[in-house]
Amino acid sequence: MSLYAIFNQCNFRICEVVGSNVDEVSRAIGYDSRVGSKFLKASVGFGGFCFQRYILNLVYIARSYNLTVVADYWEQVILLNDHQKERFAQHIIKTMYNTVNGKKIVFLGWAFKKDTDDTRESAAIYVVDHEEASNRCSNQCNHSIKAPFISFFCL
Repeated sequence: MSLYAIFNQCNFRICEVVGSNVDEVSRAIGYDSRVGSKFLKASVGFGGFCFQRYILNLVYIARSYNLTVVADYWEQVILLNDHQKERFAQHIIKTMYNTVNGKKIVFLGWAFKKDTDDTRESAAIYVVDHEEASNRCSNQCNHSIKAPFISFFCL
């Protein structure tokens, strides 16, 4: 609840300086059916290009109006999301006895959103990139499988 309150306060400050009605903005956010328990589930982190782009726009607007604390808040959202992806990638290595060398890993759900093939800024891409960089892995994509996935083999 406290994070939700801070989220609203940051929105209020931006609305205040740009002349928007914070009640209208809050109401619009409330109309989004994804806001609520079915959307707020722990995961690798958010993916897709929209969230990050929107958040970075908020950072830009806040900085433009000299709202440093608000800009820092939104920047932290991006940093925490990146941290969550890093944690997940490290968790994979840890659960495989601290190495993925010589092991095959398959990622199901390569797209960032369920029932789509949209992979722009997918969290899975970050995780595979991390595994490749730290463990000399080579990508092998099997295109004969219909579901979006990727596998990679670590040398």
